[in-house]
Amino acid sequence: MYNFIQRVKEECLLVKLDTNGRDPEIVEQLIKNKLVDYIAMDIKNPLHQMHILTGVKEEVEPYRQTINILLAGKVDYEFRTTVIKRYHTPKSIATMAKSIQ
Repeated sequence: MYNFIQRVKEECLLVKLDTNGRDPEIVEQLIKNKLVDYIAMDIKNPLHQMHILTGVKEEVEPYRQTINILLAGKVDYEFRTTVIKRYHTPKSIATMAKSIQ
């Protein structure tokens, strides 16, 4: 992956990464090596309730780490979600917003 991104950057093209945030080490290395210009991270649900939408119960700490890496501001970024009336409430959306402020 890194070799491909390096080739893209050598062509003076911008690189955007779309991620769920599961692998903070990769995000950190891409930023550190200036291989990414913009990152969009999907936050599906409040971190402690992600399993409701993903169907996979896993540790939330990697996701928190990625959020913190992005909040450090070393690369342009956005957080986004898709609101699903069945799963999201004003409270859950407020919880997600609080985790990224």
